[in-house]
Amino acid sequence: MSAEQPLTEALRAVDQATTSDQLMKATAALVRCCDLKAIPKLLEVIGYNNPALAGLAVSGLIALGRKAAPEILENLDPQNYGARAWAVKALAEIGDSCALETLINAAENDIGPSVRRAATKGLGRLGIADHPALTTDEHQRCLRTLSKACTDSEWIVRYAACVGLENQIQAGDQGFSEGTSRIKRLASSNEPVKVVRLRAALALERLQIQ
Repeated sequence: MSAEQPLTEALRAVDQATTSDQLMKATAALVRCCDLKAIPKLLEVIGYNNPALAGLAVSGLIALGRKAAPEILENLDPQNYGARAWAVKALAEIGDSCALETLINAAENDIGPSVRRAATKGLGRLGIADHPALTTDEHQRCLRTLSKACTDSEWIVRYAACVGLENQIQAGDQGFSEGTSRIKRLASSNEPVKVVRLRAALALERLQIQ
């Protein structure tokens, strides 16, 4: 068997699948190939409006690591916000700083709340833990966008922004006054959703902010 054969067979199986079960098995086989050449098909699969299938395909994209990020960025679906949300989630988990502009734009402007949430979560992870370091300017841009996301109309985005700000402030800028002010506002009675208030209060406690 040639090195290309498992990939070729998996790609063919995805294209020929006629049931959800067949498609799931074929996608799982494609993910196991762990081959950059699988990226276009995995990106196609996440647009099929099947959350379980999309989650599997995204796991395959994430497993490919930073080398996958440029091609994912080049193939974001402008029409399907569900597919964009999954692709942005993959970029967020991969954590490569080459996705910074896309994540900022998605967090600030995308019409889909799930896309904004995924992008906001991604910005909160960039430059921390095992992810590539950000420059000082990039870090400040992350902080500013996360601060803006604290005023998003959707509570899931505000929650993600609170977590992201906590992460980024801990990582590099304890003195970022705008970010701490945003978290304080989320912890106050001005925030209508209890779970957001509680998460903001936890962030303040962890950051030792009064």
